[in-house]
Amino acid sequence: MKDFFAALFGLIYLLGAIVYGLVIFIVSLGSGLFWLTIGGIFAYLMAGLLHSLIGGPVWLWLSIFIICIIYMVMDAFMGNKYDVWQRRGSRFFFCPLTDGMSIKEDFPHSFTKFFGNRQ
Repeated sequence: MKDFFAALFGLIYLLGAIVYGLVIFIVSLGSGLFWLTIGGIFAYLMAGLLHSLIGGPVWLWLSIFIICIIYMVMDAFMGNKYDVWQRRGSRFFFCPLTDGMSIKEDFPHSFTKFFGNRQ
């Protein structure tokens, strides 16, 4: 019975990774987020593989997966490594706060633009 659930969770992880990859790839349109997609799929598959091979609580492997994805997203966003975050991608994911600008360089300006000058 344990093998059945391990295989079931592995299949769920695999399908989730495929859906996740397709959605992110369509949104990114082949831009720099493509590498974020590859990293996300890898983290998803590794979490499923670890659960299938080692067992243990599901929440532990899900936590590892979530931490990996958050790290990659923050690395892409704050590190300014992917130009899509500064152009059309940031409008999709973080609009209207960033408004297509680099958050490291233009955050005070975009923050004032979004919330208005309240002085």
